[in-house]
Amino acid sequence: MKLHSAMQYMVLTGLLFITACATTQQQSRQEILNQYTTVAQLDTRLASTRKLGGEYLAPEGFAKVDSYLERAISSAQAGDAKAADSYASKGLKSLTRVNQNTATSQNLFVDVLASRHQAVKAGATELFADEFNKLDSELREASSLVEVSKLEKAKNKRPSLITRYSQLELKSIKKGAVQSAKAAIAIAREKEADDYAKKTFKLAEEELTLALSILEANRNQSDKAGTHTKRAIELARQSVQITELVKNFDRRDYSEEDKILWYQKQLTTIFEPLKSPQAFDQDNRTTIQSMRSDIASLVQTEADLRADLLETESKVENLISAKKSELGNLQKKYEKEIKQQSRQREEMVKRERETRQRFDYVQSLFTEDEADVYRKRQNVLVLAHGFYFEPGKSEIKSVNFGLLNKIDQAHNKFPDSKLVISGHTDSTGNAKINKRLSEKRAINVAKFLQDTKGIDSSSITVRGYGAERPVATNSTKEGRSRNRRIEVLIENTATM
Repeated sequence: MKLHSAMQYMVLTGLLFITACATTQQQSRQEILNQYTTVAQLDTRLASTRKLGGEYLAPEGFAKVDSYLERAISSAQAGDAKAADSYASKGLKSLTRVNQNTATSQNLFVDVLASRHQAVKAGATELFADEFNKLDSELREASSLVEVSKLEKAKNKRPSLITRYSQLELKSIKKGAVQSAKAAIAIAREKEADDYAKKTFKLAEEELTLALSILEANRNQSDKAGTHTKRAIELARQSVQITELVKNFDRRDYSEEDKILWYQKQLTTIFEPLKSPQAFDQDNRTTIQSMRSDIASLVQTEADLRADLLETESKVENLISAKKSELGNLQKKYEKEIKQQSRQREEMVKRERETRQRFDYVQSLFTEDEADVYRKRQNVLVLAHGFYFEPGKSEIKSVNFGLLNKIDQAHNKFPDSKLVISGHTDSTGNAKINKRLSEKRAINVAKFLQDTKGIDSSSITVRGYGAERPVATNSTKEGRSRNRRIEVLIENTATM
C-alpha cells in the first residue's frame, strides 16, 4: 500500500515537472515577433493602422486582421511555423484593404474626426465616458458602411455625428469649468480667504453650488451653469487678492488713512498713461467722475477712429467689387478652357474606374495558392507561386495549364498591353545554374503563351533572376516555395 502511494506521488510529481517545463518553454509574444519576420511585419503594420484610426474607421476589416495576428502568434507558440506564417500572410494581404477603407473613411468623415478630436481635447473621454463610447460605436457603424461601399448611407450619418461630438465637447468644457471652480475655491481656502474675505469667498461658493444644482437638474443647461462657474472662479480669485491686500496692510500696520492713500496712489498709476495728473483735493465722487470723463473722451476718440476705418474699408470693398468685375470678365474668357479641363478630369476618373474594375477582375481570377496580384499604377503584377516545375527542370507540366489560362485571361483584360515574364528560384543550389534555370522557365512560359494563346512575341520580354529577388525567407520550406515563382507584369500601355 505504501509502495503504491509512493508510485502515485512520483507520477504526480513528474507530471507537474513536465507541465512546468512546457509552460516555461512556451515563447513570449516578443520572442515570437523576433523569430517570425512575417508575423512581426503584420504586428508593426497593424499598429500603424491603429494609430491612423483603423480600429474605428475600418472596424470589420481591422478586427479580421487582428484575429489573423493572434492566430499567427498562437500557432507560433504551439510550434506550428507554417500555420503562423500562413495566418500572418493572410493578415498582411487583408490589411491592404483595411488601409484603403481607413483612408476613404478619413476623407469622408474628416469633419466628424475634427469634432471628435475637439471633444477628446476637452476631456470628454473621462467626463462623459459612456456617451463618448456610444458615439464612437456609432462612428464604427458608419465606417462599416464604407467597408461595404455604401458611401451614401455613410455620408447621411455625418451631420448627426458632427453635431453630437460638438455638443459633447461643449458639455465637457462646461463640466471642466465646474472642476476649475472647485479648484479655485480650494486654493482660496488654503490662502485663508474664508477668514479675510468672507463675503467674496461666500459668494464664490454660492455661485459654484448654483452651477452644480443646474447641471444635476438638467445637463442641457450647460451654458447657464457655465456662467455661474465662471463667476465662481472670478470671485474665488478676487477673494485671494483681497486676502493678500488685507494681510499686507496688517503686516505694515496700515492705518485707515494709509489705506486711502494707497488707494489714491493706485488710481494715479492707472491714469498715468493718459498724461492727465490726478488731484485728490475734492471729494471722492467728484474725483471718480473726473476720471470717468477722461476715459469717456478716450473711448470717443477710439470710436471716431473706428468710423474712419469703416469708411476706408468701404472704399476698399468698392475697389474689390471693381476687381471682381474684371475677374468675371476673365472667367468668361477662360470658361471654355475650364470646361475642357473638367472633362479631362472626368475622363481620368473614368479611366481610373475602368482600370480598377479590370484589376479587381484579374485579382479574382487567382486563388491564394495560385498567385498574389498587385497593382502598380496602371500596371498589374501577378506573382504566380502556384507553378509546378520538376526540380532542376524548366518544362511546363499539364498541371500548370489552368494557371497559364488565367494569366492569358488577365492579359486579355488590358488591350495592347505588354508582358514582362520573369522567373525566380529559391536559394538552394548554385546561383548561376538557378539564374539560367529561372530564365529557361520564363522562356517556356512565354513560348506557351505565344504558341497556344497567339500572343505576339514582340510584346513579351523574358527575364531570369534566380534567387536574387526573394519575396519570403529561404530558411523555411514555405518561404522557399513562395520564392519559386513566375512573375508576370502586365504593362498597360493603352489609353483608356
